[in-house]
Amino acid sequence: MNQKITADFIGLLKFALDLAPFHSEKIQWNKIIHLAKAHHVEVMLYEAASKLHDGMKPSSAVLQALEQEAMTFIIQDANQISEVETLMRAFDKHELSAIMLKGWIMKDLYPRTDLRSRADTDIFIHSQDELKIHEIIMSHGYATNGLGEKKDTVYSKEPFITLEMHKNLFMYEDDWNKIFNEASGSMYIWNRVDQLDGYNHIYKMDVNMYYVYHIAHMVKHLVSGGGGIGVKSILDLWMFRKANEEKMDFAHIDADLQTLGLTQFANTVQMTVFRSLESISSTAALTDTVITLLQIMKRCVMRRSLRESAIFADVLSHRKAQWRSAFR
Repeated sequence: MNQKITADFIGLLKFALDLAPFHSEKIQWNKIIHLAKAHHVEVMLYEAASKLHDGMKPSSAVLQALEQEAMTFIIQDANQISEVETLMRAFDKHELSAIMLKGWIMKDLYPRTDLRSRADTDIFIHSQDELKIHEIIMSHGYATNGLGEKKDTVYSKEPFITLEMHKNLFMYEDDWNKIFNEASGSMYIWNRVDQLDGYNHIYKMDVNMYYVYHIAHMVKHLVSGGGGIGVKSILDLWMFRKANEEKMDFAHIDADLQTLGLTQFANTVQMTVFRSLESISSTAALTDTVITLLQIMKRCVMRRSLRESAIFADVLSHRKAQWRSAFR
């Protein structure tokens, strides 16, 4: 896709989130919609399209189709919040600690929670509490294929709910799991949390830890699993920093990033991706920025076994091809 389509796509997302005005001529809506689906930001796109003046809006048929799709996510969002809060209250009642992760935390930084779509809800727990938590979840009508041995157990409930209950934050990055789980270490996750309002045993990571974790999670998706990173991951990090910058201790963050070997990767994100998003005129640079992120992975201190294997080269090549294709 050409740079105008990329710039229109990013510009519309920023417009949806009330971050910047938007104006463009001859918007190629079919290609913009394709990108929105690929990056799971359909509600944001509908929000932007519905706010445009008539000269820029898509046809009424396209707008109606976007609205119908957005309504599915809006209903899903309301259902997720109700169901997950029920479980959070049950965990709290039984004095079982849990840390809410990723999308559950990010949703409150967007103008509306449904603008931050979530395929599932991720929750971190103590491994010794796993069976008690399992019993509670199953008593609320969820199904599972069995307890996960290493990273997480996945639960589902019709029609919309998927839970991932994590004992470890990462599947393959054992060095990182050790750092986050080492009770005597400076990055022990249970010492780096803030209590959620209204609960005694339900937490979120403090702002410094969450920022570092989000960057590490981006790297995990780039290198060792999942479908790479999309624009939603980049928007999340940007939105989080804009909302919490005054509370963040960047010396502390830099030390944590150095511990994980992610200093150079994080600097690349902050200096290039954020710069692209801050400037309307340079949003098209996001394509080259993501390629840069992929290339910088060669110089990040990652798991030794992965860094020294041919697997890394294969994954890097595959991710680069995915992004070039998505924005060509």
